[in-house]
Amino acid sequence: DFWIGTYSGVSFLHQSAVGFMEYGQDINVANTRSVLEDYKGNIWVGTQKHGLLKVQSHKLEAAKTSADFPKSVYTIDEMGPDELLVGGDDGLFLASTKNNQVRIIRKIFSEAVRSVKVRANQEILVNSLFLLQENQ
Repeated sequence: DFWIGTYSGVSFLHQSAVGFMEYGQDINVANTRSVLEDYKGNIWVGTQKHGLLKVQSHKLEAAKTSADFPKSVYTIDEMGPDELLVGGDDGLFLASTKNNQVRIIRKIFSEAVRSVKVRANQEILVNSLFLLQENQ
């Protein structure tokens, strides 16, 4: 179990198999914005300038992302198996995590996004700087 502090508060990862973590060699200190543990137990970390990070081999390392992946990730939620919703300064994106590669499937929302939540019925709640919108 461990705690991670973000600008959105503190996240507690209960009974996680991650254990002790270090930043990878090629990552400077990242400005952490969000943390998500997906259904497979992968831990994803959104950062302000370093895009999406992933806990791998007990280290926090840059996730393997496509060239068009946003550099600012303020919020992450799981849309379905092998799918993440990723929001930040460039909008809200649906991303695939298949084959250990994170790639953009499509852009869902164009405004800067600060928070996203997927409800059990697949409704998406989006909070931008100036708007709270429900999208189905």
